[in-house]
Amino acid sequence: LKKKIVKTDIVILASSLSFFLYNVYNAFETNLVALGLVYIINSFVFFSILLMKWKNLSRDAKLVLFVVIGALIGFAIPSIFDQKLMGLFWSIEALLLVILGFHFSIPTVRKEGYILLAIAFGKLSLSSLSIVEHWEDTIWHQGFLNYIALGTVFASIWFIGRKHLKDLIGFENTLYSYTQEIVPLWLASVYLIVGYHLV
Repeated sequence: LKKKIVKTDIVILASSLSFFLYNVYNAFETNLVALGLVYIINSFVFFSILLMKWKNLSRDAKLVLFVVIGALIGFAIPSIFDQKLMGLFWSIEALLLVILGFHFSIPTVRKEGYILLAIAFGKLSLSSLSIVEHWEDTIWHQGFLNYIALGTVFASIWFIGRKHLKDLIGFENTLYSYTQEIVPLWLASVYLIVGYHLV
């Protein structure tokens, strides 16, 4: 553990964590409970380090360890309980990477977060399609939950972009502009869906 974290450390850690999550997933793809347990065990390892070294760690090191622990737990939960919520937890990890990238002013980590966010958006969008299948039955199902998560992630990106408006580069400005338009449309669609079923 380093007492002082530099930008290179964040890039290496973010890349290593992403490769680790991907490789473990490939190794245990057919046994999702085992996959979730491997993630949980690794999160406990990082949590133990955090507790034992708490007094000696800088604020930045604690933040980084919390992100790692959160990512591992985030991947463990849907692996053990429900694959249909995987997009939600991928989104959480992606948002954590984006926030970490802004905190340390590292565009590379933010880009990695946006790539993961694109995958999460795809997963959330596909899972949301079950709204159409269950349209006449009920809205209280996983498709609607994924749709709510999708909009919440868009709103989070909008909030993060607004907070770091001066630090946005290239495509981030475009993404921020699009989220400004998407969030009100999403809110209107949620109102219409709920209104159709309840009113």
